[in-house]
Amino acid sequence: MLRYMKAQKEIIIVSAVALVLIGLVVGLLVWRGGGSTVLSADASQEGMATTTSGTASTTPSEEAHTASVHASVVSAADPLPLDARDTIVSWTVPVQGDAVTAQVQADIVSLSKKIGTGAYPDDDLYIQIAQDYELLGDEQNAYQFYLLAAKKAPTKGLAFNNLGNLFAKLGAYHTAHEAYAKAVALEPSTELYWLSYLHFLTAYERTAPTTAPVFAAAVKATDAAPDVLIARATWEEAVGNFAGAIADWQAVRPQTGSEQQAAIDTKIASLEKKQ
Repeated sequence: MLRYMKAQKEIIIVSAVALVLIGLVVGLLVWRGGGSTVLSADASQEGMATTTSGTASTTPSEEAHTASVHASVVSAADPLPLDARDTIVSWTVPVQGDAVTAQVQADIVSLSKKIGTGAYPDDDLYIQIAQDYELLGDEQNAYQFYLLAAKKAPTKGLAFNNLGNLFAKLGAYHTAHEAYAKAVALEPSTELYWLSYLHFLTAYERTAPTTAPVFAAAVKATDAAPDVLIARATWEEAVGNFAGAIADWQAVRPQTGSEQQAAIDTKIASLEKKQ
């Protein structure tokens, strides 16, 4: 019980610091169950941050770091606001269990202490903290830390790629689309970001008029990477373009091993029957 209380105290402290970091970015309404909680923070001269779960004080070193982060946060506009067409019913998802929760909370505390120390790039730390918040089912704080990462490293696409995944999970598909598009625009040679975007389009926008050009752009940007061709073949089959799917599988075939080639041959034969 004492260990649990200690862990809870630590996570309240780091959550308070986190809320001070993000409080000047945006005050958002978070729906939890049937009610709502407003995430906001007001840093006083004593370094106090108030949340709905209580108050916690920061150390002088934490206050100094928080102040330095404030300057960078308020100087830039929100890089990915929620699209007005999207409605998020709940920002929370079920968590894994108490044991996992305690471990993830401890990781957030550890990562937070490294921010601003130069031990690791701050944007990487923000992304790791955001991923931890996702594991806790706290998509609201995950969103805020991905935003911090995007602001800290405005030429990198990883934060936007992860935001796309987050908003797709929350059902905010217009915002997810924008996030994926920004990721590939920032780093068009990164195959992972294209694959995330293409899988999203196949799942949610397969017949949209703008989808085919995105697949074409992905193939060009990645020099017809096999996984990108497979993603396009999957989409082409889904929309009934069997000839296009066959052509892509045929292009992939020479780049695979014998077992994979046999599977591809079976796939091509199946597609030919559908023509």
